[in-house]
Amino acid sequence: MYIVTAEYQKQTLVAVPSDYIKCESYNCICSSNCFKLNGFICDFSVCGQYSNATNICTTASDLKDQKTAFLLSLFLSSTGAANFYIGRNDLAISQLVMTVVMLVPVVVFAIICCRYLFCNTGRGGGGHMGGLDAIGSVLIMMISGVVILIITVILALITISWWIADLIVFVNNERTDGSGCPLTASL
Repeated sequence: MYIVTAEYQKQTLVAVPSDYIKCESYNCICSSNCFKLNGFICDFSVCGQYSNATNICTTASDLKDQKTAFLLSLFLSSTGAANFYIGRNDLAISQLVMTVVMLVPVVVFAIICCRYLFCNTGRGGGGHMGGLDAIGSVLIMMISGVVILIITVILALITISWWIADLIVFVNNERTDGSGCPLTASL
């Protein structure tokens, strides 16, 4: 049995029982939520609370729940809700931006349709165009529609792929929260 010292805010040294340390071939890792490897020292972690008097490590009460993160990802993935919940704002904002960017072409297409179908361009009239104006308007609308459809489909495929990847990550509990702590396993 070996005991390694843990350093807390460069002041207090605590004996860490070997139950919380795993060593193989002179390489050691801190194996609980209470400690993390900081260089060569098992340092205190924000993921757990260690009692020196009882040598017991308890999980911090504010750890995020795996099942909640999974359900948020399942139903609200495009808004980044699961990643906002676990404190991974970098990923959440990226998901939210991707959704907004995906919706922009749809709004642009709606504006183009309104302009060319219901507005009389430059004649001050009631919306019905005849002759070449109507053919040109329909042609512009069709070309715009095809380009916007292609862009939207590509962005939708990226969003769906991200959604599936997030579901797999949360089911396997492979993502840490914003503090680097694992999610509380509940699936």
